[in-house]
Amino acid sequence: MNIVVLGAGGMGAYAARTAGNFSFVNKVMVCDINHNAAKDLANQLGGKGIYQSLDVLNPIQLENTFVDADFILNTTGPFFKLGLPVLHAAIKAGVHYVDICDDWEPTLEMLELSNEAAENDVLAIIGMGSSPGVTNLLAVLAADSLDTVDTLLTGWSIDDDDEVGGEPEVEPSAALIHWMQQISGTIRIQQDGEFGDHKPLAHAQITYPELGKFNTWTMGHPEAVTLPLKYPNLTYCANVMTGAANAFTGLAKLAAIIDAKEATLAEAGKMILETGLPAGGEPGPNLGVVAWAEGRKNGTSTIVAATTLGYPPSGMGGATGVPLAVVLQLHNQGILTARGVHAPETAIKPGAYFDALAPLCPRVDGIGPNSFS
Repeated sequence: MNIVVLGAGGMGAYAARTAGNFSFVNKVMVCDINHNAAKDLANQLGGKGIYQSLDVLNPIQLENTFVDADFILNTTGPFFKLGLPVLHAAIKAGVHYVDICDDWEPTLEMLELSNEAAENDVLAIIGMGSSPGVTNLLAVLAADSLDTVDTLLTGWSIDDDDEVGGEPEVEPSAALIHWMQQISGTIRIQQDGEFGDHKPLAHAQITYPELGKFNTWTMGHPEAVTLPLKYPNLTYCANVMTGAANAFTGLAKLAAIIDAKEATLAEAGKMILETGLPAGGEPGPNLGVVAWAEGRKNGTSTIVAATTLGYPPSGMGGATGVPLAVVLQLHNQGILTARGVHAPETAIKPGAYFDALAPLCPRVDGIGPNSFS
């Protein structure tokens, strides 16, 4: 299998190194607009690594790059700007595709290309990182353990987010700009059984099995717009964050500044890098990524939650890039038979995926790497 990895940043680096370790991968072409970054990463891959400078907004360059590829791993962002043109090029080239798109707006646009992809015998999976990605598959595990499901949430703790409180003078990453985008303006969620656009950072308290009540705040994300397509009878579906309340007070102030056009997304991200978020307040539960479902089982109102007990190391880069590359294993095993453009939950079986991911996760609190709940 010949792989193209778009993006030589933190997430692309872990995706490329993970792919390069698979015995069935012959070649990993690392592409980035930064020639030196692509070269440095390719050199880490031994004889499998090659590189080239690439502007993903140049369709001719994309077409030439994809000629000999079997699978494309796209980590370039922000996806509200760069997602759609890359997917167009992959479909045109007839090459399978997977990305870490974490913006709901382009997710909906890319899903509209499903018929075109299927006609070209292409499988494209949109949003297969940590969240979205692992969270979607956890949501399937939680939802499918109920007879009927009314509410379905995905989320994570911002206390685990290594983008918060970075070093001064560091420019905001695409992930941080994405965060500012999805806490401002309006976000799309499923509420009262219908899709609608709502203000983000809406607060709610939920009960987590065995841990009790904790606070959540909404954020725009693809899970909220794709999971209702698989579970059309949902009353409510959203993506949420947990953490100390004071931090969310700070995020609300940033969102107000963005909405008032007093700061751009990048400028708001820069403020976080320079000053961090307000400290103090009771922290949220340290759950990593999580899915939470409420419905009925055997006629009884029931709550089910799912999280991982092990996870790839090295912060956001490993947590996102490794799960992305694991898709290659499933493809090599002949497990991925769907064609068209899919969210993770409609193309990937959770059991097979977590079996493939588990060996790449270190032990946590003495629990073996093959243990998930």
